[in-house]
Amino acid sequence: MSKKGGSDDGTILGNSSIPALDTNGTPAASRQLTRERSELDEKQQEHHDMLIRCIAQNCGFSGNRTVAACIIFKCLLNWGSFEVEHTSVFYRIIQTIGHAIETQADNNDVLAYWLSNSSTLLLLLQRTLKPSGVTQAPKKSRTSLMKGGRSPTKNIGGQQDLIGHWQDIARSLTNFLNTLKANNVPPFLIRKVFVQIFTFINVQLFNSLLLSKEFCSLSNGEYVKAGLTEIEQWCVGATYEAIQLTF
Repeated sequence: MSKKGGSDDGTILGNSSIPALDTNGTPAASRQLTRERSELDEKQQEHHDMLIRCIAQNCGFSGNRTVAACIIFKCLLNWGSFEVEHTSVFYRIIQTIGHAIETQADNNDVLAYWLSNSSTLLLLLQRTLKPSGVTQAPKKSRTSLMKGGRSPTKNIGGQQDLIGHWQDIARSLTNFLNTLKANNVPPFLIRKVFVQIFTFINVQLFNSLLLSKEFCSLSNGEYVKAGLTEIEQWCVGATYEAIQLTF
């Protein structure tokens, strides 16, 4: 009597489940899953590329809100990037922002734009993510905010020229303040920036006086007093709370 549905060695195969194999011997279901994952990765990569192209441009502002920061946050939230341990999109975003800052290091408008976006994005992240620890940001050198600045005591000449030099500084401060405000930089950040600027002026000015004996004279003392009075008047005339609190 023959064995129905059996093999030569007597094993019954009638109810066994044998997965379908492709020509390479790989199960068809596994191959389909791999293809779906590949398509998903390609689609995700396309979305990442679109985001990077978007934030590489100046997205401007919607009212007082920084558009680029909001777009970045919404995309990361919708993609579930905060739930993934490792993702390349964070690195690409940081690299894009860093490249924009490095290539436009002398453009205060660009620097203020990214300062505003970065602070907004940080605030959104802090509200969303639970802090795992407190990390202090590395301190920046104060001189980095005043690259290319001239020494206040350099080329001391006529008294009128000296006052004119302080007035040039005041005009530069006004332009810088307007740039920060135009890019919606938060007031507390504006205050911190100007604290560093004024501290730099103090350090550079008094170090120059102390290290150069020829500068230690009554006329130079009057020059310093007149200059600080000019800056103080600028702070009062700025009519901006964040600035007035720094002086």
